[in-house]
Amino acid sequence: MKKERTNDEWIKHYRWQYYLSKMFSYIGLILPCLILVACNFNKYFPLDTEKGKTNFSISIILLAICLGLAIVQVAKKIEDKKIILFFNSLYWFAGAGITYLLTNIFQDITIICACLGAGMLICATLNVLSQNRKSWLEDYKSGTASARTMRNEMRGLKKEKKTKEDTNIEVVD
Repeated sequence: MKKERTNDEWIKHYRWQYYLSKMFSYIGLILPCLILVACNFNKYFPLDTEKGKTNFSISIILLAICLGLAIVQVAKKIEDKKIILFFNSLYWFAGAGITYLLTNIFQDITIICACLGAGMLICATLNVLSQNRKSWLEDYKSGTASARTMRNEMRGLKKEKKTKEDTNIEVVD
C-alpha cells in the first residue's frame, strides 16, 4: 500500500524540483555554446603554434579579470553610476582584446549566435518550470502554515471548552 505524502514531504519535494530546474536553466543557457566550443576546440584555439598558445593564455587572463570584476560588482552590490561605467568600460576593453586574440571564433559567428539563442530558449523554458515549482512550493508552505494555525486554534478551543465544562460541574453535599 502506497503511503500518502505529508505536506512537509511535498514542500521538500517541490523545493528540490525548484532548485534543480533553476540549476538546469543556467546550465541550459551555456550548454549549446560549450558543446560548440568542445567540438571545434582545435579550430578556435590553435595551440600548436607559439602565437596560438600566447593568444589563448592572454585571452584566459582577460576572461579571468572580467569574471573577477563581475564577481566583485555582484558581491558588493555596486550601484554607483561612476563605478558601474568603470566596470563596463573594462568589460568592453577586455572584449576587444579577446576578439582580436580569438579571431577564429568570430568566423563562425552565425553558429555561435544560433547556440546563444538555443541556450536562451532552453534557459527561458526551464525558468518557467522553476517559477511554476516555486509557486507550488509557496502554496504548500502557506497552506501548511494555515492548516497548522487552524489545528492549534481548534486544540485551544477544545481545551477551553473542556476547562469550562470542568469548572461548571458543581459538587453538592
